[in-house]
Amino acid sequence: AFDVDLKWSKKRVLDITPEMCRDMHRRLHKRGPVAANGVMQAFSIGWNYARRLDRNLPESPTSGLEWYPEKKTLNAPIRDLVAWRDEVNKISNPLHRTAYTLALFTGLRRSEIENLEWSRIEQDAIYFPTTKSGREFWLPITDEHHKILDQVRGLDERWVFPSRSVTGHIVCWDHDHVPGTLHSLRHTFATVGVEAGI
Repeated sequence: AFDVDLKWSKKRVLDITPEMCRDMHRRLHKRGPVAANGVMQAFSIGWNYARRLDRNLPESPTSGLEWYPEKKTLNAPIRDLVAWRDEVNKISNPLHRTAYTLALFTGLRRSEIENLEWSRIEQDAIYFPTTKSGREFWLPITDEHHKILDQVRGLDERWVFPSRSVTGHIVCWDHDHVPGTLHSLRHTFATVGVEAGI
């Protein structure tokens, strides 16, 4: 992707400036906004990873870029999380508010949230015996996740998000006024992680 300017391949990373990044971003735009944003985001990911290993590195020179708008898709990542949070806070059902928040902070699929059982939650992980890919999975969690879960702890012995539905757990918790979709939260979780260099 950096063949637009082969001189970059001969430069030290520390020699790449914000001005160079802006120029590269503009030139890559000829290939389209997705390509331009993707290349510079990939560069930023590499930089942020290196910065975690060496705290002497300055902030990424891409940090001041103004990203090109991309075509919106149904499950696109949510960019305005403040507006999203404001709408989630308007949901009258506290179980739904908590489910939305847990989805954002874990990247779990809708069905994984709905079928979540207390027996699968440990201090440092949530265990999924079978995921969509057919494999078992341990999702690492932190004290922040436990603070979210504490809001619904004690409501039911089995289900994290109980309901009077036939299944015993929530099944219809979409709220049209909340930006994006429930699957958007999965994309948002991944996007924020990528942008943070994880």
